[in-house]
Amino acid sequence: MNKNPQEKNPNPELINVTELTEYLYCPRKLYLKKIKQIREPFTLPMLRGMLKHKILDYFNRDEPEMIQSIQSQLSEKEVEALYKLLLEQKVHKVLTKHKSQIANFKLNTSDFYNELLEKSSLDIKEKSNSCYRFLCLGFLGQSLWKNITPKFQTELQLISESLELKGRIDKVEITDSKIIPYEIKTRQDIFESDKIQLAAYALLLESEFNKQISSGIIQSESKKEEIQINKELKDKVIEIKNQIKQLSSFDSVPEMQSNFKKCESCSLKKICLEVE
Repeated sequence: MNKNPQEKNPNPELINVTELTEYLYCPRKLYLKKIKQIREPFTLPMLRGMLKHKILDYFNRDEPEMIQSIQSQLSEKEVEALYKLLLEQKVHKVLTKHKSQIANFKLNTSDFYNELLEKSSLDIKEKSNSCYRFLCLGFLGQSLWKNITPKFQTELQLISESLELKGRIDKVEITDSKIIPYEIKTRQDIFESDKIQLAAYALLLESEFNKQISSGIIQSESKKEEIQINKELKDKVIEIKNQIKQLSSFDSVPEMQSNFKKCESCSLKKICLEVE
């Protein structure tokens, strides 16, 4: 389950799941980025996202070793403290490695850490509760890690050559009998494109684990909704993926959005207006 994304060397022709939602939002912008190779300016939100991904990558990679190091009974609070310490160590490692970029963007690292800890608190609580339950059953060390269920994996990167897709899933709940993907949004509303993204992750998980996935969770800041991932949603994923693959055959740039509200905050707005 704990796969190291660094060990994978994905085919550059694979479609990233996030490109599905980008295409639904604005085919023109995705065309400029993917076909014309116009890079978006690196911004503070991009830096924050990159740091978060790296921290959670390291956190997931080292979680099994941390659990296997437990050789005696601990209290629930002590287990939770171990998880928080692991996260703190990974934060320190990543922030140290990227200190020049952090300085350039004047990122407040204390605020960043507190925000990450707050947003990770539910995941840490779920993981520590799961670990503690199996500690109470008498499991220690390697057997503890082996028997813990459910396991919660965050920022799980998956690649499927057969689907021609790749993606990084916000959160996955894994038991012996089922796998549940989560898509977490830092906004109030849930859109249809979020369901497409969740369905794409379900397809990747089915390819990876050879298990049928029929539902998932979309969690916004205001609600948590279970989504039935039916054949219609999965077929829509493949349809949009194929449309993205065809972008390279376009003779001209796709038409501009009719909804100009989408353009107001676009990082490629100026370039987009100049492109014929």
